[in-house]
Amino acid sequence: MKRGLGLKKAVFQVLRQSALILILGMALGIAVNQVRRDGIPWVMDWSSEPGLNLKTRKAITISIEEAEQHFLYGDALFLDARPPQLYEQSHILGARNLPLELFEGPMDRDLTNVSKEALIVAYCEGERSFLSKGLALELISRGYKNVRILENGWNQWLAREFPIEAGAWGEKPR
Repeated sequence: MKRGLGLKKAVFQVLRQSALILILGMALGIAVNQVRRDGIPWVMDWSSEPGLNLKTRKAITISIEEAEQHFLYGDALFLDARPPQLYEQSHILGARNLPLELFEGPMDRDLTNVSKEALIVAYCEGERSFLSKGLALELISRGYKNVRILENGWNQWLAREFPIEAGAWGEKPR
């Protein structure tokens, strides 16, 4: 009988010590996460849609209505993330073409004199908007603070019959 009590007491002591080690480990992990600049957020959207700029906690999508208002006020730079051939066929009036695959080359020219604080609206076509999301995330990583994504932007723009134009960026109208 005494031997059974000793075993139970030993098992209970091991479980208690294990729980204490687990709690101390969690506390240490939480403390380290809090002091790191690139710590893991407590609450996060784990979907594949980058709807939030994790640095600023600001939504990076923009509605078609809000995009139209910024277009009318002229206070946003619209960037077309589609390939140059599609851009030249037609694009949002005044938009610049900055396809993600050519990001390294023309970026200096295309974003000359664009403030890091300026409102930039990236768009492409398609429900998933992979190109504009990739472009927006790349711009954010390079320090642009006010980048927004107009999801399915080109299709929405056309459906509402908002102003468009054709030709290469920087090309003078004939």
